[in-house]
Amino acid sequence: MKKFSCILGLITAVLISSCSNDEFDTTTPENTTDAKIANTNGTLLKKTVAIIDGGTTVTTGEYTYNGNKLSRVTTEDKYVTYTYTGDLIASREFYSNNLLATKEIFEYNANKQLVAFKRVKPNNAVIYNAVYVYNADQSISVTGYKGALKDAASEIRSRKVFLTNGQISKVETYNKVNGATVTETAMYTFDGKHSPFASITGFDKLTYYDAALSSASNNIMSSVYTSSATAKTDNDQYQYTYNSFDYPTTATELTSVGKPTVYQYFYQ
Repeated sequence: MKKFSCILGLITAVLISSCSNDEFDTTTPENTTDAKIANTNGTLLKKTVAIIDGGTTVTTGEYTYNGNKLSRVTTEDKYVTYTYTGDLIASREFYSNNLLATKEIFEYNANKQLVAFKRVKPNNAVIYNAVYVYNADQSISVTGYKGALKDAASEIRSRKVFLTNGQISKVETYNKVNGATVTETAMYTFDGKHSPFASITGFDKLTYYDAALSSASNNIMSSVYTSSATAKTDNDQYQYTYNSFDYPTTATELTSVGKPTVYQYFYQ
């Protein structure tokens, strides 16, 4: 079963930027998740540390702002820059060794809801695009296309995002396998605390833009993954410590396979 970390954050976004070809890229290792960092001096995320595979890999992300608008995230030889239109994130560019790898462009409706997303190469050729439809039952339908076209031949996958009290509770992903549809389902529960990204302007609009949840307003406590193609169930748990502002200072991801991944969050 293809599954994605629930606390995938900006460190991993930087790391995979040069190899992701579409929203549903499935090459991301399950344990390369990102965490949220806080310290007792504030609530605006300044630094994250991801300790992966028992300390075999340690990745640090540094966050730079203009007010509460994120301008750059840097980790090792990779970084991401952000641009805004008003209070909405308009685009972000992914760099590796100071060379532009890909760019992501976001479009919104009059209600400030995400309605379109594109991933483009440095020459502006579109390699992936997605459209978002807001349904009467409060769910969101997402259709992803390879390349610039939006037709049946270009469609590579679709999703439906279900909300409970404004929070994502379930995501269904529909894949075509040998002419049949395979449904992968992810069920989520959350705490009542602030996520590490809660104070970053515009991040609440991008919660479900990609294959993993990355900017929910609260912190995921559990995730259960099932697939219509197998009887296997993956049940992951998440443990947190918090500062006095109810922002996490550490997050531990306990997966059904592999060693725990630990994230540390520091704030300004």
